[in-house]
Parts: sequence; structure tokens; C-alpha cells
Amino acid sequence: GGENITIVGNTFNVNYGVAGTENLVGLVIKGNTFNTSDEGIGLGPGLVDGWAIDTNHFAGQEAHVRDYRDPRPNHLELIMDANTFENDVHIVGDAIVDVE
Repeated sequence: GGENITIVGNTFNVNYGVAGTENLVGLVIKGNTFNTSDEGIGLGPGLVDGWAIDTNHFAGQEAHVRDYRDPRPNHLELIMDANTFENDVHIVGDAIVDVE
């Protein structure tokens, strides 16, 4: 866990972009580009209110954002509306993915 984690203005050309978000307070992810092959952002169990994920661009493959929390709040819809995606996307199960 941790508090007030800010990730702004980066380009991720990796398998996994932002992971290990368990039990965080004050997570801010803005203005980044995710060219990830497996997962852009993973929302871990214990991630509480006070987070912001917006103005990012997702151009990778597989899951752009995956929500590992159970039960899952409706945050994927908010994240989908607040960010841009290279392709058309939708929510399948616990993740935002490209429409095939």
C-alpha cells in the first residue's frame, strides 16, 4: 500500500504498465500513454476512493484496464469515459478491452 502516488506524463512500452495498486490511497494516473502488451493498469484489491485515472491514452493489446477488486464497483465505465483509446473499446468481465 501507500499514499498519494502520482504517475503523470509517461510512456509505457512494456508488458504491464501500472501494477501493484493494492491498498493505495490517493492514486493519480494522468496524461500517460500505455503501449502495453498485456495490461495497462491493474486496479488491485484495497484501492480506495480518492483515485483519479484520466487523460491517458491506451494503444496496447489485451486489457487496457483490469479491475481485480471483488466486488467490483462501476469504475471501469468512468475510466473508459475519461481516457482515450486507439481502437473502439468495451467492458468484458473485469476489463476494458478492444472490440474485436
